[in-house]
Amino acid sequence: MMYSKEVFIKLAKFTDQDLKNIQSRRKRKNRLGFAYQLAFVRLYNRFPNQEPLEIKQEIVNYAAIQLE
Repeated sequence: MMYSKEVFIKLAKFTDQDLKNIQSRRKRKNRLGFAYQLAFVRLYNRFPNQEPLEIKQEIVNYAAIQLE
């Protein structure tokens, strides 16, 4: 399912509290993984499949941009 840019930003944008929770993860890859799952859940109302890992590149990119 593809979302418009506006809907994507509205649903997947991290709040200050989200960023605080994300930054509490120990390593950079854990922070990105947590951020990815948070955005994924908000967009799809479910967790990504784990076997094989369901990766949506646009969510990874958007999460990474927000984390700088």
